[in-house]
Amino acid sequence: MKRPSRLLLMLLAAIGLTTPTWGEDGYNLWLRYRPLPLSARSAATAHAAGIVAPARQSPMLAAAIAELHRGLAGLTGHEVGAATRTGRQGRA
Repeated sequence: MKRPSRLLLMLLAAIGLTTPTWGEDGYNLWLRYRPLPLSARSAATAHAAGIVAPARQSPMLAAAIAELHRGLAGLTGHEVGAATRTGRQGRA
């Protein structure tokens, strides 16, 4: 076998043996919020009962609160509540 055809064959074999990967769309770039391991998830769920924020919010605060909701839902696997003040025992 000639040298160029051997090189081409090796190149095709290397390409054929690779695993295809899918790029990210950038939306979850570094804030992926993958679910926590089960033990950590139950501990986080016990402490993250709700998000307390004022009723009147600036656009920046509203975006931060929305991100907290998104993050906690992704990490714990369920939605957390919202409140404008804490209730008994500091819970939302």
